[in-house]
Amino acid sequence: MASAATGRDLDGDGIPNAVDSDIDNDGLPNGSDPNVDGGFCRRGPKRGQYVGDRLLNGSRSERDIDDDGLADNSPSESDIDGDRLADDSPSESDIDGDGLTDDSPSESDIDGDGKNDDSATELDIDGDGATDDNPSESDIDGDGDEDDSFSEDDIDGDGKDDDAVNEDDIDGDGRKDDSPSEDDIDGDGLDDDDPSESDGDGDGDDDSIDDDDDGDGRHDDDDDDDDGDGKNDDDDGLPGGIVGDGNAPADVNGLSYRLGVDETVTFTSATRATKVEETESEDYTYTYAPNGTAATLTLTEEPGDYDVYQLNFTTGAYTRAKYRDGILRQNKAGFFALPPAP
Repeated sequence: MASAATGRDLDGDGIPNAVDSDIDNDGLPNGSDPNVDGGFCRRGPKRGQYVGDRLLNGSRSERDIDDDGLADNSPSESDIDGDRLADDSPSESDIDGDGLTDDSPSESDIDGDGKNDDSATELDIDGDGATDDNPSESDIDGDGDEDDSFSEDDIDGDGKDDDAVNEDDIDGDGRKDDSPSEDDIDGDGLDDDDPSESDGDGDGDDDSIDDDDDGDGRHDDDDDDDDGDGKNDDDDGLPGGIVGDGNAPADVNGLSYRLGVDETVTFTSATRATKVEETESEDYTYTYAPNGTAATLTLTEEPGDYDVYQLNFTTGAYTRAKYRDGILRQNKAGFFALPPAP
C-alpha cells in the first residue's frame, strides 16, 4: 500500500486506514462492509460514534472507498476496497466491495470510480493502475479470467458478451471495434494484423471458424472489414492494368491469377480450382465463360455457396458477388493480375 496514505486513521484505533482490516470499526471487515469508510464504531476510542461518510461503496459519489487518501481511480491505488486483496489478484472477485461480483452482469462500475465500465472515458476498468489498452494488462475487468482465456466471454466486464451485436468496444478502451485507430480489438496485447493473433475478438473461437472475426456483430460475409484492422476488405492492394495480352483466354486450365495481394486462384483441371488466401487453402469447382476481353468466373464451394467474378482483362478490374445459401451477401470490386514471376 502506498506510503502517502498512511496518515489517515478514521476510527482512531491507532491502525492507519491503509492497513486497517476494519477501517470504521463497525465490526464488519472491509471486504464485506457495504460502506467501508462509514459506520458506528463498536470498539476503540470512538465507540458508539458514527465516523466517516454515509456513501455506500457502490455510490457514484464515493471516490475513495477505503478512505486511505488515494482516489479509487488513482494508478497508485492497488486495493480499492481495503480488503487486503490486490485489485489485480485472481482472489479479488469484488474490487470495489459493493457486493456485486466483478463478473456480474449487474456490475456496471467494477472499480467504483464513478465511471461506467462501458464509458469512453473509463480507461482502467478494474482500477489496477494498468490502462485497458496497455499490453501488460491481461485481465481488463479484473474478474480473474485472463482476457485471452476461452472462459472469458466479457473481456471488459460491461455485462455484454464479447460476441453480442450491441458490444462495440470489446476491450473497453474507449475505441470502437470498427475504428481505424483500434488495432487490438480484444486487448490481448497482440496487434490485430499480427500473424499470431488467431482470435481477433477474443470470443474463444479461432478466426478460422469464427463467422464474425472482429466481433462487431456483423457476419464476415456482410462486413467490409471482417478482421477489424481498419482497412476495407475491398482494398486489395493491386493497382490494375492489362492482364496477359488483354484478352480473356479461351481456357484457364493450368493458369493462376492473383485476386488482390492475398488471394491466388489456380485452375487445376477443367472443372476444379484451388484458392489460397494468405495461409489458408480451399478447393472449388468452377465454370468459366470468356467473351472477348471479359469473362465470367464462378467458384463454387458447395451448393448455394459460390462467388461470381466478372473479369476485365484490359483493365485488370473485377467485381465479385458472394452468395451464401443462394442469397447475395456481399459485392466487392478490386483488381486481379498474373502471379509474380518465380
